[in-house]
Amino acid sequence: MQLGILLLVAAGLTWVAIGAVISRSAARGLNLNRIQAEAALVCLLVSALALLWPAGSAGRLPSPVVAGLLVLAGAANYVTFLLMNRAMRQGHNGIVWSVVQSALVWPFLMGVLVFGVSCTWLRVLGLALILIGIGLAGFVRDGACSGSGARKWIGAALAAFLAAGASQCLANLPSYLDGAEFGSVGKAAALQLGTLAAFGVEACGNARVWRGAVNWKPVAVLAGANIAAQYFFFYRGLDLVAQAGAGSIGYPIVLGSCIGGFSLYSALVLHERVTAASAASVACCLAGIIVLAC
Repeated sequence: MQLGILLLVAAGLTWVAIGAVISRSAARGLNLNRIQAEAALVCLLVSALALLWPAGSAGRLPSPVVAGLLVLAGAANYVTFLLMNRAMRQGHNGIVWSVVQSALVWPFLMGVLVFGVSCTWLRVLGLALILIGIGLAGFVRDGACSGSGARKWIGAALAAFLAAGASQCLANLPSYLDGAEFGSVGKAAALQLGTLAAFGVEACGNARVWRGAVNWKPVAVLAGANIAAQYFFFYRGLDLVAQAGAGSIGYPIVLGSCIGGFSLYSALVLHERVTAASAASVACCLAGIIVLAC
């Protein structure tokens, strides 16, 4: 149980590294399209090696239907990162991150409305807290509280929230399908294929996404964080806490670590001001995630 919790916390902290790549790309005007595609190629190479050697160590491969859903999830995640990048260029990075991570509400609603998952009053409270947190984000601009209403960056953050919800719903659909269990390597490979497919579609209509030299540092950080989280921390941690009869705490631990870690990064590294509005927004989103998973 303790090892599972530690692995989930580690997964959440590796996701902070992903957020840092998106944030720094926004601040420096880096080509996040290329960074995502090149990191996906690195991850695919690692996946291929894991699938080929030693034989059978990567677990069962997904069925074509499940693989297709995961490819679409990867494409939606590619769009999510680009929208987050746009929002972070204009607004409070810590708030953008917490709002997008709150997209956990979408697979929850899908389970309730489509697959008959039970909805308790406690979960309704969790949903309400997340919505309050998102609403409070509209009063934050560059770390300062303002009552003038939603800012331009809120639109991009909400679009990223919706895209992240689509990605999470597509990634969660296999859990409702018969025979959908498979190894984490196969799942990771399908998600990265989705990233490459989305980049390819965009590149066909926008030659600018090809421009520039390879930026190896953010590529290495993004690829390393994805590999560490997906292959070593996230799925293994979920399995361990589930075996201990506490599977429901898995996602709250990961997202709590992720949001809390990025909030510290926002304050200590990016030097974004912590105000009543920004602190309340992050706190409500975090509390809503925890309550929603109860």
